[in-house]
Amino acid sequence: MTQLRRIEQGQPSPELRITPQSLLRYNQTEKAIHNRQEWRRTKEARDGQMTLYIVCGDARIVTAEIFDGPKIVSIASIASSGDLEHFKHLLRHDYVGQIVVVGHFDHEKINETGHMAGCGGIDNSKKLKKGEVKIENEELESFLEQRVSPGFFSSVKKTVEEAGMLSGGKPVLGVLVDHLTYGAFPIMELIGSRLMKYPEGYLKAFQKGQITNIQDLLTLDSGVFPELKITDLDPVFRKIIKKNREKARKRIEKDPDFMKRQKVQNPSTVAISTCPMPMALRYPEPFGVPNKVFVIRQPFIKRDELKSLSFEDVDFKSVVGQLYFPLSNALKNDPKKGFTDTRDLLIETPNLELSAQIANRLKTIQFVKDWIAQRGGKIIIAEVKEDETTRAQFFSED
Repeated sequence: MTQLRRIEQGQPSPELRITPQSLLRYNQTEKAIHNRQEWRRTKEARDGQMTLYIVCGDARIVTAEIFDGPKIVSIASIASSGDLEHFKHLLRHDYVGQIVVVGHFDHEKINETGHMAGCGGIDNSKKLKKGEVKIENEELESFLEQRVSPGFFSSVKKTVEEAGMLSGGKPVLGVLVDHLTYGAFPIMELIGSRLMKYPEGYLKAFQKGQITNIQDLLTLDSGVFPELKITDLDPVFRKIIKKNREKARKRIEKDPDFMKRQKVQNPSTVAISTCPMPMALRYPEPFGVPNKVFVIRQPFIKRDELKSLSFEDVDFKSVVGQLYFPLSNALKNDPKKGFTDTRDLLIETPNLELSAQIANRLKTIQFVKDWIAQRGGKIIIAEVKEDETTRAQFFSED
């Protein structure tokens, strides 16, 4: 079986690593070109057909697979909690009609304990608040303290309200996705200034051992998991959730090992990207299936008067903090912690020189240097114009 075939079937292939040449090739496959053409048509129509997803950078969360593409744009960060202020233009753009904020959890963990769990960012934020964990990286500790709420409900609510305000009042849906099944459960909806939601206590009251049948869990309005009733949702969101749950049920039937592969994230690649078109659509062969790439969206500043691009230090610190999570776990090389196969870092911006600037700064940071030296880490820098990769190369300081 070829490496490409293994990727399509979602089977582990730790020996497969991206290269600048393969990256350019993957971006020009028939499927990638089709995705790009449809995405561009939808964007250029400027009539609100696009749905903007604000998601966790977790490699197991692949928006195009959970909600269907390619009429989607995305912003990814740890626990879906990055600063949205820098993405205000995207949130308000006329090709974006609605927004979905995606938190995620592990249904097996909550079934064992009765408590919400499964998103590393929220779990660590909760432990940090209680003094149960020490974060060795200052930037990650700052990100968790300032941006991540220590609760699944409150974390989604915070981002839903921020997205609604910055978008100028576009409808926003807050969901929790079970990353083991890809079932999405709506827990709040913001239409104008009206927030429809379940009380937080309802989620906290989830009973240990309540999930006894996966098909029942994925059935709409089954009552197995607390969620808004499908009939109460805006028609656009109703359609999104119906398609998601139907697809999730079929996936588990056809691929019973899917949940097993989703227990621990072990991507080959970490990507720092400025492109709003999801990587699963732009590089469908390597990144179109779950657990292949951990994504951090990097905002950039376009300085027209200087005809140049730059990034702000506050954004860079946020990226460093989020990057510490996958690379520090890769250094531990512990299968239970995940990231044992994470050996590639892709940095893509609209300008190859800007990508090189980011790479150059990152290579001076100790945990990045350790990851390169001890785990054989490689950095690839790329240039993405609009949604197409035009240049890519291995980064070298020389």
